[in-house]
Amino acid sequence: MLEQMTKFSLDRPKTVIGLVMLLTVLFGLQFPKITIDTDPENMLEPDQPDRVLYNRVKEEFGIHDLIVVGIVDEEGIFRAESLERVAEATSEILKIKGVIIEDVVSLTTTDNIKSSGGLLDIHPVMREGSEVTIFSSTRRFWG
Repeated sequence: MLEQMTKFSLDRPKTVIGLVMLLTVLFGLQFPKITIDTDPENMLEPDQPDRVLYNRVKEEFGIHDLIVVGIVDEEGIFRAESLERVAEATSEILKIKGVIIEDVVSLTTTDNIKSSGGLLDIHPVMREGSEVTIFSSTRRFWG
């Protein structure tokens, strides 16, 4: 069998190359239909006990999927321009349908909690219109 295939390939090289090219094009046309699911949860069968328990715990405790957005700034994140971009990005994320606003954690949505004279001083880390001193320069955020 292998000897016959080798003989056919040597006797008709253009035919073999044409068939290989045709197969390559046909398989290549299938690439847009490929979907890649990188969610490890979906690597388990829906009825597998571990996944069933995990889904039940998520439902009982109100756990939702988590998305982390990282910001890289060569000059440092705690600069007025970077913090303004963080505030703008957070504002846009809060507008996305399906985002659970109470679960968004950002410098603009997180409280700064300090003890002041035996009392708790709780206020947002960044407030609209607040002034923040960064490296001896005061900048006003959001206008």
